[in-house]
Amino acid sequence: MKRFFKTIVTVTVLTEDCPPEFDSLHDLAHEIEQGDASGSYTVSTKKISARKAAKGLIKQGSDPEFFRLDSNGKDLDE
Repeated sequence: MKRFFKTIVTVTVLTEDCPPEFDSLHDLAHEIEQGDASGSYTVSTKKISARKAAKGLIKQGSDPEFFRLDSNGKDLDE
């Protein structure tokens, strides 16, 4: 049986004079680790249903078939 999880990573960044400029999480991490920004993060993970996983993929602009699901969360391998 497939299991699906939703993980939310919240990054808090503190800067002086102006907000950080970045194009990716890699760029932001570099700014925090090597640049003039201070940062911290929190992580929360929870198990979700196949239906919520399918809806989450659609919301991200991805396709539920990424997890071999239809748009309602039905397993396409069955």
